[in-house]
Amino acid sequence: MERREFIKVASVAACAAALLPSLGGLATGCTRPFAIDGGHEGDNGKRDFDEIIDRSGTWSIKHERATEGQIPMWIADMDFRTAPAVSSALKERLSRDALGYTMTPKEYYQSIIGWEKEMHGWKVEKEWVAYCLGVITSINQAYLTFTNSGDSIIVMPPVYNLFRMYAERLGRNVIDNPLLFDGERYRMDLNGLERLLSDTDAKMLVLCNPHNLAGVVWDSDALRRVASLCRQKGVIVISDEIHADPTLPGYKAIPPQASFLVWLDCRAMGLSQEALMKFFSDQAGLLLSNGDMYGQGGEGFVRMNIGCPRSVVKEALERIL
Repeated sequence: MERREFIKVASVAACAAALLPSLGGLATGCTRPFAIDGGHEGDNGKRDFDEIIDRSGTWSIKHERATEGQIPMWIADMDFRTAPAVSSALKERLSRDALGYTMTPKEYYQSIIGWEKEMHGWKVEKEWVAYCLGVITSINQAYLTFTNSGDSIIVMPPVYNLFRMYAERLGRNVIDNPLLFDGERYRMDLNGLERLLSDTDAKMLVLCNPHNLAGVVWDSDALRRVASLCRQKGVIVISDEIHADPTLPGYKAIPPQASFLVWLDCRAMGLSQEALMKFFSDQAGLLLSNGDMYGQGGEGFVRMNIGCPRSVVKEALERIL
């Protein structure tokens, strides 16, 4: 299967490699060590991902929504310093003082093409690359470009809730192809997908790879099957790959292995979703993402963002226990 069969809408993200050892089996994955460049650089040249950064007064959505005493661990926003290479480039550009209309430099394309080749072994042509303002903006544009009001779009819940929300806001009909969960791992319901494609007039499928919730990098066989089924029915696949880079080194097809977002199975607690969220919010003092909002299969789960200093993660776990 050629990757260009998918409309690739995003690719670059980062997480803290130094965080994983202290979390044992809790974390679903982490990025390659040489891709990390976001902490404070110490005397040894390594990044300090244990540094506590004061984000007050920065209009941080993540922190502003937390009440006093709560640890915010919900939205996918990391509490690490911006990579020095990024900060330096911005400072250098701003130092020129003259800010006007800007053309897209050739280095922009070269950096994307080089990154995809080195990190993912994917040869990208310049003509395939288009500038966009973000994942959801791109997906919304794809909805508007390739579907019409009333058309059906398939999603695989539990999954990032904005796929559904914006499709419905744009007047599209959303069809669920729920993931299968055996208590340990998630997998696609490919037989169910085949039935949906045969029984509906779906025009598009939104794929999340790695999956935003479960941290699963879908294996090549599953992706080939999805591509084959959709090609047969003329269904366009939108592939959100924003978490493609935070994967364990050396792993490409064995799930779960990606992201800094932990999908916690809390069903054994025997609580309603409302009571579960109240426990984390009021008793544990944690602001987490409600699994229920991610669609079918999210009941009894919460999403925790561990992209923060180890001391913060440790305190959060101690509060739960």
